Amino acid sequence: MRPLRTCEKKSFKSLIVGLTGSNDAIVPSRKQLSKQLDLKYELYVSMLIDLIAKHDYICATADIWSANNRSYMGMTYNASNFGKAFRVFYSLPNHEASTSDLGNFGENSSESSNFDSGSDCSDLDSERVNLNNLLNVESNIGNNGSFFLPQHMLCCAHTLNLIAANDISKISNNDYNKISKSTFNKLSNFWNLASRSTAASDTIYDVCKCKFPVPVVTRWNSLYDATQKISNHKINVDILFEKLHLPKLKVSEWAFIEEYCYVMKHLAFSLDKLQFEKNSYLGYVAPTLLALRKLLIQFNQLTYCKPLSLAIVTSLEKRFSFLYNLSEPKSKSFIIASISHPKFKMDWVPVRYRDLCKKMFINECNLMSSLITTNSDSADNSDNMSDKEFYSNILCDQNSNHDSLDEEINVQVLKYLNSKKKELQLLNNYPVVKKIFLKYNTTLPSSAPVERLFSGAVQVLTSRRNRLGDVTFNKLLCCRSKQ
Repeated sequence: MRPLRTCEKKSFKSLIVGLTGSNDAIVPSRKQLSKQLDLKYELYVSMLIDLIAKHDYICATADIWSANNRSYMGMTYNASNFGKAFRVFYSLPNHEASTSDLGNFGENSSESSNFDSGSDCSDLDSERVNLNNLLNVESNIGNNGSFFLPQHMLCCAHTLNLIAANDISKISNNDYNKISKSTFNKLSNFWNLASRSTAASDTIYDVCKCKFPVPVVTRWNSLYDATQKISNHKINVDILFEKLHLPKLKVSEWAFIEEYCYVMKHLAFSLDKLQFEKNSYLGYVAPTLLALRKLLIQFNQLTYCKPLSLAIVTSLEKRFSFLYNLSEPKSKSFIIASISHPKFKMDWVPVRYRDLCKKMFINECNLMSSLITTNSDSADNSDNMSDKEFYSNILCDQNSNHDSLDEEINVQVLKYLNSKKKELQLLNNYPVVKKIFLKYNTTLPSSAPVERLFSGAVQVLTSRRNRLGDVTFNKLLCCRSKQ
C-alpha cells in the first residue's frame, strides 16, 4: 500500500490518465481520499457497535506487535464466536498510546478523535495519554463504576507452542539428544540449501516433483510439517542427498524421524484444533488435552522417542495441571464449556470426576435460569415496583415456585446429557443449556485471530509508510480488515 499523498504526484496522475484515457480530473486529491476514508471508518465503527450490541458475551483477544521501528497493540472482538470485529490501538515503543477508546469501546467508539484525520503523516508531538493513566480505573471511569477488567485467560495454543518449542529442548536424555541433534543437523543442511540455491531447488523438484517446506522460528508446526514431508519422500530424499552431496541419513536416523513424526503429529493436531479459525470453542480444550495425554502415555513401543513422549506428558501436566485435576477452581470454565458443547457433553470426563462435573453443570444451569427469571421479573415490574408486595398475601409461596423451576431445569439438563445427537443445533431444544454454551464458549482458546490481524497490519505499515499517523493507521487497518 502507498501513502495517501501518492494520488497528488504527477507520475501517478499520468498513469491513471494513460490507463483510463480520460483527464486527470478523475484522480481524487488527498483531502478527498481522507474524507472517503473517514466515511468508511465511521460506517465500519457503527457496524461494529451494532454487531456487539446484539450479543450478550464478547471475547477479546489482544497482542502487541512491531514493524519498521513502530509498535502497536491489536485487539479482536469475537461475539458469541460467530462474528469477528477488529479494533487497533497504535502506540510507540515507549508505551505511550494514542487516545483511542481503550476499554470503553462500546460507549465511545463512535465519537471521532480530535486528531486531524485528513493528514497522512502526523507529528510525533501530537497529544498522547500515558498507557498507565489510560488503564487507571479512578482516572478514567469517574464515579459510574462501569469499567472493569474481564476474566483474563492465557492463550492455550501458545502454551502448547511453548511445550513443543521450549520444554522439548530441555530433555536431558543423552541418547535422545545425540540422535536428535545429528538428524536435525542433516535436515537443516538440506532445508538451507533448498531455500538458498535455485539450482538445488530445481534438482529437488526434478526428483520429487514437489517443493519441501522450510521450518520458521515463529511457528513450531512448520518443523513438524517439514519433517513429515521428508518422511513421506524417504526414497527420493536419499537420492537427493546423494545428488546434492549432503551427508546421508542413517537407518537409525530414519527410524528416529518416523517415531518423531508419530509422536508429534498428535501434538500438532491438538494445536491445529485449538487455533482453528472456524468452530474454535473453549469447550475443545479439556477433551483435546486429556486425549493428547492419554495417547502419549500409551506409546510404549518407542525405541528413540520415548523421552520425547514423556517430556510432553510432564509439560502438559505442569502447564495444564487444572485440566488433569478437575477439582481445582480454575477448571470450572473449561468443564462447563466442554459439557455444554453437544460434541462432548459428559463423555470426556474421567470417572472419578463425573459426579463433581455433573453437579457443577446443573448448578450453573440453575443459576442461569434464576438470572433469566429475575431479569424478566424486573422488566415486568419496572413500572410499578409495589406489585409484589400488594399481591403477596394471595400469591403462592415463592419457594415452591423456585423448587419446581429447579426441578424443571434439572430435567432439561438430564435430557440434554442423555441425548445422542452431537450437532450444535441440539442446543435450540434446551434454552438454558444454550445460554450456558454462549456464555462459556464465546471465549476463544487461542489468540490466533489477533495474530492474523497483524499479518494485515504489516502490509499497511510498510517501510515507506513508517511515518503514518496513529489515527490514519488505525482507520486504514480497520477498513482493510473489513474486506
